[in-house]
Amino acid sequence: MDREKIEKVLDEKVRPALAADGGDISIVDYDEGEGRLVVKFLGACSGCPAQQQTVEGIVEKELNDAVPGLKEVIVDTSVDQDIIDFAKKLLRHEI
Repeated sequence: MDREKIEKVLDEKVRPALAADGGDISIVDYDEGEGRLVVKFLGACSGCPAQQQTVEGIVEKELNDAVPGLKEVIVDTSVDQDIIDFAKKLLRHEI
């Protein structure tokens, strides 16, 4: 139930703001029992140094009212394996 609320808030309030700068956000994981949401920024937002400020200023602000059980929003800054594999091929001149 909370995950649906989170998606709705992201769709209606957060994604439009991020899209204005060429970015997006996705849910990596949500632990309802712990109240922990893990998100990943996409597009232009994926390498932005202001990700934590975006989480605090937009994401948490918008979600706190809609999802009272939410205690923490964590940004997943890991690099996808596909990108790592592509970079390796590029460096080996296989592409």
